[in-house]
Amino acid sequence: MTHVALDVLQTGPVAQEESSAPGRLAGVSRRAAAIRAIPSIGTYLGVLVATVGLILLVIAWGKTAGIAGNVALQIPYVISAGFTGVALVVVGLTIVNVDAKRSDARERTRQLTELRGLLAELRTTVEEDQ
Repeated sequence: MTHVALDVLQTGPVAQEESSAPGRLAGVSRRAAAIRAIPSIGTYLGVLVATVGLILLVIAWGKTAGIAGNVALQIPYVISAGFTGVALVVVGLTIVNVDAKRSDARERTRQLTELRGLLAELRTTVEEDQ
């Protein structure tokens, strides 16, 4: 009985120290976990980033179309909005791709876990019948 009480006393403060020690970092990790818990947040974020990139491409096209006669005046718009727009579209599509692969991996893991459970149940049933 005394041994159990000492274990409880020893584990109590350690758990409290671990949770309060990081402080600000613990709050950030909790927020990140809450954001990750939103289904398909990566897909929404990727689509948003790609949309911003497309908007920048439209802005660059609009600005350069108005200055059709002088190519030297078009270059700043192409560099600032055009290249940035293309980069944001690529980053957005990459985010969507990574989120889709993670989602597929979670589903595959769930299916494998279910299959293992069914196989274990089948094995138990076959062994009982023998």
